[in-house]
Amino acid sequence: MKRFFAYIRVSAPSQDDERDSGSKESREGASFTEQRSVIARYAEREGLAIVEWFREVETAAKQGRPIFTAMAKRLRKGEAEGFIVHKVDRSSRNYHDWADINDLADEGFEVRFASDNLDLSTRGKRLLADVQAVFATDYIRNLKEEVRKGIHGRLTQGLLPWGAPLGYVNNGQRGKIKTVDPVRGPMVRRAFE
Repeated sequence: MKRFFAYIRVSAPSQDDERDSGSKESREGASFTEQRSVIARYAEREGLAIVEWFREVETAAKQGRPIFTAMAKRLRKGEAEGFIVHKVDRSSRNYHDWADINDLADEGFEVRFASDNLDLSTRGKRLLADVQAVFATDYIRNLKEEVRKGIHGRLTQGLLPWGAPLGYVNNGQRGKIKTVDPVRGPMVRRAFE
């Protein structure tokens, strides 16, 4: 039986279904529990032994996730023949990490995506995975653009889209008008004067 690592990832602690069962990713089927379930069923169906699970709470938009990097180092030490990920977008959302994953495949390690029943063993399958990786990377670009537009829109409305600075009160949600804190506000004003 081939020995495999399994890698599961969510982007932020608030998306960790073991801490917050109502999280967005939990509802959309990318929770740790759902990823683990899909990978375990895939491994059983394919006759693969999962020797270790690597669980990471980190965005894949930026290069160099620590747990993923540690897993890759251990692969290169020969501790497993490959790794299984739920989907391409759980493995990477940037071209640098995607290139590293392809390097692992080029070095002879098996890279498999359980939900899509996809791997990097042939040129055709790699092309399909590459297309998904491009969409995963573009998703992050679009998200950044939409966040910037939202922040700009709030600022244009005269609203501060993040927490109130020292000397002001939040008044509920971040996008609401901030008012002067009756205690700290005058102290901040005096400090500036």
